Amino acid sequence: MRDLRPDQIVFGRYTLLRPLRSGARHPAWLATDSRSGKQIGLWILPAAALTPDLEAQLHQGIAAAETIGEPEMAGIALAQLNPAQFSRDGAQLERLIEQFADDSLDIEAEEFESIEPLNFSSAATTAPVESEHRSTVSKPVIITLFAVSIIIAFGVIFYLPDLVKPPPPEQTAATPETSQPAAPATAARSEPEAPKELAPWQRAQILKQKEAAEAVLEEFIRKQFDLEESNVTAWAETEFNAAKEHARTGDGHFSIREYEAAQQSYQAGLDQLLALEALAPVLLSAALTRGQEALDSFDSATATEAFTAALALDPDNATATAGLRRAETLDAVERLLAEARRAESRGEFAVARDAFREALALDAAASEATEGLDRVTARLASDQFSVLMSQGYAALSAGQLQQADSAFKRARQLKPGSPEVAEALAQTDMQRRLTRIASLRSEAERFESEENWPQALDRYEKALALDANLAFAKRGRSRSQERAELDKRLTEYLAAPARLSTDAVYAAAEQLMSVATTVEPRGPKLTAQIQQMQQAMSVARVPVTVRFESDNQTEVTLFRIGQLGSFDARDIELRPGTYTVVGTRSGFRDVRQQFTVVAGQPAGPVIVRCEEKI
Repeated sequence: MRDLRPDQIVFGRYTLLRPLRSGARHPAWLATDSRSGKQIGLWILPAAALTPDLEAQLHQGIAAAETIGEPEMAGIALAQLNPAQFSRDGAQLERLIEQFADDSLDIEAEEFESIEPLNFSSAATTAPVESEHRSTVSKPVIITLFAVSIIIAFGVIFYLPDLVKPPPPEQTAATPETSQPAAPATAARSEPEAPKELAPWQRAQILKQKEAAEAVLEEFIRKQFDLEESNVTAWAETEFNAAKEHARTGDGHFSIREYEAAQQSYQAGLDQLLALEALAPVLLSAALTRGQEALDSFDSATATEAFTAALALDPDNATATAGLRRAETLDAVERLLAEARRAESRGEFAVARDAFREALALDAAASEATEGLDRVTARLASDQFSVLMSQGYAALSAGQLQQADSAFKRARQLKPGSPEVAEALAQTDMQRRLTRIASLRSEAERFESEENWPQALDRYEKALALDANLAFAKRGRSRSQERAELDKRLTEYLAAPARLSTDAVYAAAEQLMSVATTVEPRGPKLTAQIQQMQQAMSVARVPVTVRFESDNQTEVTLFRIGQLGSFDARDIELRPGTYTVVGTRSGFRDVRQQFTVVAGQPAGPVIVRCEEKI
């Protein structure tokens, strides 16, 4: 085997610290296991020395031993369960190595002495046993000694087990308080003989029992870790320790190869852990319930205790976290609620409202504060509602419709859907409409008196848009329409009186005048229009002499009168109006001229000559 030294890493996971004993063929080291972080004893052998028989005896007799194999060397790791157990298992391991290791290898022989019992402190450090010096012996002597040792080993394996029973473990064990390093095997204590090799079937049964015990232990450890992560010692320390005590009892049975008894002890402990695991949700629910009841009764101490217990069971429980926060402010919330109740009983609802709000700021889940705030807020709103309704009706009675409407609408914000507000707003709207109708009627009557019939008609139509059943507006609209039409037609005739010279127009004007003269009452404007029309119609029938001049070669035609022919000059009697005269002459461009005859005024000559040649 290769040389070994402190701080060397072997088998990919063990760091050698120091030799536990030196001078042996198979050295033992104190080492650190990188997987578990714990210190162990590590016996290092040639690879071929780890025989199947040795492994079988190890699994059967030493529960804390684990074998490791590599192509060149092998190892046996021994866990330090406790100092006495380690010393006892170490001594037995030495004996098994000497008995079952393959010594046919070409290994340099050394004088063998039993392992010193080790007394590890919590740091697992003891002074190494001083190695003994090897005697310098010649090769022939070594060969002779080797042969003798084989014969002795043969006798020990096959005959001595039937004659001598191995001493019980207690003979080599020492308590942590009294353990001292044991002396090498001397005449004071005979070296125990190796156990007899087991038959294959018996070995298989023992291994099966061991594996069953280990399976239960594995489940126990898994549940143990789960419960430790859930802080089990905070809520069931006694029960948890009792379960671990069962495991320690199982370890005791396991160490002396009583695997069935070990399995039963491990199972008893596992059953207790499973019971604790099932109990956790029940305890959590009870703690949460107790905490809520304490909050409801303002018992901050009990609430704090209950929610703290719940968080010990479930550190991430949101209900417990929130409950603990509420418990911290519970006393202050209780004082504010008491203040709010007193203020409410005195009718000081604004003060009560503020106190309830402060309580909710400390504890938003305080149901009494929520209910109280709703109650006093509703009372304040009711009082404010009454005030606004009174203000609204007062304004309505005074004809202050805008102020009344504003008050009623603010009242509606306090009580949406209130029938009282709806009725008040309806009354306000009705009053507004009546006021508007009255205003429109007054304006319409004023425009009628001014004989401004289009504006009067507009006001009557607006009044009917507010209330289609208004009788005065219907009559006024009809009257205004007739007078507006009469005014329009009279204005058109007076704007163009020359049209009256036409018989059809004159006849229509006469018919219109027959209507106008019967209208009563007749205002100044209509009276003036009738007078102007009578005058325009009287002069429209009186002819005016109009002189026409030409060149005696142009053919003259006067529309509405007829052909005048060619002439040098000619006078014709025409009624007032607008006329068109046309002159034509062969080889010359036609001429056209429009002129107006005004009643009572002389008309200048109308010259009609075609003088532009084509």
